[in-house]
Amino acid sequence: SSDLYYEVASVTTLDTITNARFEGQVLFIKMDVEGFENEVLKGSENTLSSLPKPTWLVEVNLDEHFPGGLNHNFCETFETFWRHGYEARIADSDERVVTLDDVSRWAKHGHVDFGSHNYLFR
Repeated sequence: SSDLYYEVASVTTLDTITNARFEGQVLFIKMDVEGFENEVLKGSENTLSSLPKPTWLVEVNLDEHFPGGLNHNFCETFETFWRHGYEARIADSDERVVTLDDVSRWAKHGHVDFGSHNYLFR
């Protein structure tokens, strides 16, 4: 027999947390959710669309820390930000812009060929 352990955890959306509490304020959101970026963003439509737009620092891995290989939501995470009018940049001292061509190339080859796994969206 195997010893199974589980724990029920409460979850909510970012939109529920922020609601109208920060209306009109400049926000900085740091997101490190170990591969669940897309799920968080699905519950963040109002936050993504708020004005002024928040600045997001997001860890998004393509080929690290994923059992079985790749983050299949890697491209969709970037596309969600772009659809909401954000620009993507590498979160380093150069802040190089990340384009759709970059993300497509990375997904095709299975690895990121410049920068890191931390991105600024603003």
